[in-house]
Amino acid sequence: MKARKRAKAGSGQLLWSGKGWSGRWWTVVDGERIRRCVALGTSNRAVAAAKLARLVEGGADAATAAAPETFEQAARRILATQGIKTAGERMSRLERIVFPAIGHMAVTEIRPAHVRAVLDAAAAEGKSRVSVNHIKVDISTVLTELWRDEVVSENVALRVLVPKRAAVDERQRVVLTDEEFERFMASPEVSQELHMMALTSRCFGGMRTSDLHAWDWSHVDTVNWLDAYVSRPKTKSRDRLALPELLVPPLQAWWGAAGRPASGPVFPERHGKRAGQRRTRRSYARRLRKALWVAGIRRGETPEACELQTDTAETRCCDFHSFRRQFNTSLASAGVNVQVAMRLAGHRNTSTHMRYVLLAERLEVPRAALPKLSGKSLAYASAIAQTKRPQSHTNRSRECRIDISTS
Repeated sequence: MKARKRAKAGSGQLLWSGKGWSGRWWTVVDGERIRRCVALGTSNRAVAAAKLARLVEGGADAATAAAPETFEQAARRILATQGIKTAGERMSRLERIVFPAIGHMAVTEIRPAHVRAVLDAAAAEGKSRVSVNHIKVDISTVLTELWRDEVVSENVALRVLVPKRAAVDERQRVVLTDEEFERFMASPEVSQELHMMALTSRCFGGMRTSDLHAWDWSHVDTVNWLDAYVSRPKTKSRDRLALPELLVPPLQAWWGAAGRPASGPVFPERHGKRAGQRRTRRSYARRLRKALWVAGIRRGETPEACELQTDTAETRCCDFHSFRRQFNTSLASAGVNVQVAMRLAGHRNTSTHMRYVLLAERLEVPRAALPKLSGKSLAYASAIAQTKRPQSHTNRSRECRIDISTS
């Protein structure tokens, strides 16, 4: 008789018999404590562990446990165990949009048509193309893990395209002008923390909110204050950038106020049980808009009439990511080389960066890209410009017709 592989799974035990995993656990039946053992119908250890956990908790019977996982069960297991940084946000979308439609289905029964129906329904509700794509990615993430574990033969979500009728919000996000940003930084009504986060994002790598949360004092040269690393969780990368002279004095003061730490988050939690710890995902959009209004930075008499505060037919209101947009657009306006600008902004995709180039109001050709002309050549060009302009195409055509008729 072949020896069985054994593995603990919570208060139960997994057994490998060569054909698949079985689960063994203790339970109480009619007041008597007995041990049960059932086949779990899978050769995947992670799936088997999840099934056994439901059996131990009494959330399933033996027949249900042997059946394939439902999409909801698989999604909850995968998002809870894969360490996905956006797991909370993804689970929220799945619970609201995906689970009601396909959450009850066995993962082996899901077809492209089912995924397409979910995306079509989301588009019909008026969700933007970006939001619909997020939903597709959420479904695809779960199916990809199942495919890697050989639970399903393919990720069927990859066959599905985002519906063309999904709304595309082409409105530009409003950003502060340099004059408005200066007034914002000079306002005593704005908290020092918001000042520091805004200045860092605007001047140092266009840091995203997640970048600011990941920034650690160990990343900063606190001896010479020459450079610092920027961790970018979104792209899972890290860039080493020179610290701008504009940022160094306030950053030194912020470091001193924090007790001159050698490590730890630059912008930690300030209150509650997690005070001093690294921040989790958070939006500063409302806080920023409120600070702008209190600081007197307004483009209307009321918040409803101010494009910084409220979406309009042509624009979207200001948010914290606007500082990153302003940083990237300023690089383009300054004529910074695209490759250098992408490195400074932490972009890994050229098409993403080019959107900011198109937003720049005025681009200047660098002097090095211009031809070197002698004074004689420039004088000749000026002389040509001062000569009589040639006749228009209309006049030449008319003269031609007159000559032909006369002849």
